[in-house]
Amino acid sequence: SDIDDTFDFMGWYNYQSYKRLKISRKDTYKLYLAYHEGQGGYSRRTYLKKKWLLKVAKKVSNRARMYQRQYRKCG
Repeated sequence: SDIDDTFDFMGWYNYQSYKRLKISRKDTYKLYLAYHEGQGGYSRRTYLKKKWLLKVAKKVSNRARMYQRQYRKCG
């Protein structure tokens, strides 16, 4: 219920995916798949049977790039 806790958890989980699965911390596509499927599911590549999920992960990745471009303009 607290947005700060949510961000902390997501940061922690993505860092665990970086350490355990060797996913770049900048690869939002793969990080999203690991988050959705769990690290074990990601390792087993369960996402490959879910074409809809691959499309969603692509949308997430595209949105992250858009936010990154916008953020660069703010400083």
